[in-house]
Amino acid sequence: MRYNRVIPSATLLFGLGTALAQPSLHAQDPLATETVERYAEEAGLLAGFPTGEFGSHMGTSPGLGSTTLHQIDKHGIVGLRVDGYYVLFDSETRTLPPRLVAQLVDISPPDDPTEVTTENALYSLLAGPQIGFRSGSVRGFVNGSVGVSRFATESYIEVCDPSAEDGRIREGNTNFDHYTFAWASGGGLEFDLGGDFSLLLATQYLNNGTSRYVKQAELDLRPDGAVDFRPTESQANLVVLQIQLSYRFGGPR
Repeated sequence: MRYNRVIPSATLLFGLGTALAQPSLHAQDPLATETVERYAEEAGLLAGFPTGEFGSHMGTSPGLGSTTLHQIDKHGIVGLRVDGYYVLFDSETRTLPPRLVAQLVDISPPDDPTEVTTENALYSLLAGPQIGFRSGSVRGFVNGSVGVSRFATESYIEVCDPSAEDGRIREGNTNFDHYTFAWASGGGLEFDLGGDFSLLLATQYLNNGTSRYVKQAELDLRPDGAVDFRPTESQANLVVLQIQLSYRFGGPR
């Protein structure tokens, strides 16, 4: 039932934007004679704020976000955007005995105790329509999207490798992951910085539904070399705040 409510909402948003893009609605708008870049690449920092029960298990978390935006109409009103999110919920580095290192990282046991870093993170990929409203050098927008999220617990070590640029490489392993259907909605403001660059401030509500994920406290390392995971299952939704630098290209100004 949750899927049936989300998809019609995205369709309605796209239909509204298409109607707004009709030239007849902008005949008296001086901005309607302008054209905009056909593509934009955006990347920047984000902060994730877990909500509800998820917020009782995970705190405010840093991350990275990237967006590709394709303008469907020449006035920059309707666009199709693709978002990628990475949110790091927690990270812990511990010096562990060889048998535990081998179990976590899925390698042959090293000769000595080794530092192992274990991270719990969220990866999301979403796509959907965006509607923009421009006024001078400031542009507002709203958007909705659907896609998939992956909750993952991963461990890695750093080992010496003379062929690597800095003399070290990572060897890692996924200890646990869970995929779930996701949808998001939000909006923001874009400020022209001159040339092809602009600064974006945006927020989205990211709904992952009921998901399974691992907290650091649920990672049980036993002296016999075994590793146990006891994932939590709950709603796993969060509010995402972003600050991004955008570069526009692909069409006339």
